[in-house]
Amino acid sequence: LTDSKGRTVNFKNTIIIMTSNLGSQIIQNCKDQEEAKRQVLELLKKTIRPEFLNRIDEIVMFNSLSENVVDQIVMKFLNLTKKRLADKEINFTYDNNAVKYIHKHSYDPIYGARPIRRYLQSAVETPLAKKILNGEVGKEVFLTSDGNELIFR
Repeated sequence: LTDSKGRTVNFKNTIIIMTSNLGSQIIQNCKDQEEAKRQVLELLKKTIRPEFLNRIDEIVMFNSLSENVVDQIVMKFLNLTKKRLADKEINFTYDNNAVKYIHKHSYDPIYGARPIRRYLQSAVETPLAKKILNGEVGKEVFLTSDGNELIFR
């Protein structure tokens, strides 16, 4: 195999990890893990061509994320924003109300945690950047929620 510049690429000692939300509704709705796994594997057989599926060494199923884990993911992304703002000498803090609001409005059990990042960009980072550029924000920014919206103070 060669890359775009014609160099040979060796995959001899490579592990390729692929993820999919295929069967996520089954996993959410089925109480018995073994039954869920059986149903998901059946769905894989119906959806993915056998010659490709036969080349996969192992299939690992993950459970849905718990409420606490989703909150931790939200906080991880907010902390990344905090770090980037600290580089600009802006102290960004948030409270649990903001975390819960973002969790509620961004997490979808079917799609997993992926939409959280996109939501934070549109609901936190972009509005905050506009406030910074317009001079509406000083050196301290506090993010909270009243349950109806996110509030920057």
